Amino acid sequence: MPDEKSEDFEQLHQSLIDEWSPTGALEEDTVLTLAQGIWLKRRVERFYHREAVWAQEHADEEELDYVAKVAAMLGHAKGVEEVTGLIAVLPD
Repeated sequence: MPDEKSEDFEQLHQSLIDEWSPTGALEEDTVLTLAQGIWLKRRVERFYHREAVWAQEHADEEELDYVAKVAAMLGHAKGVEEVTGLIAVLPD
């Protein structure tokens, strides 16, 4: 998303490394996966907030219905892959 910085993700990842102190490849991968999940959750929250503000300003737009449907599907997503796929189809 336009407001994202890779440094912010790296900071999140490093804070999780500091907190969990992973040892070995499996633990390191698990912490990375956790960081990615948190990042995606925050991305969805920012996107949803931005879209909600936009919707208030453009109440009669069709795109809002589409975004609402995708947001509902995100609430029922069963994994990172599904969330990533749904985010990919969201409009700019």
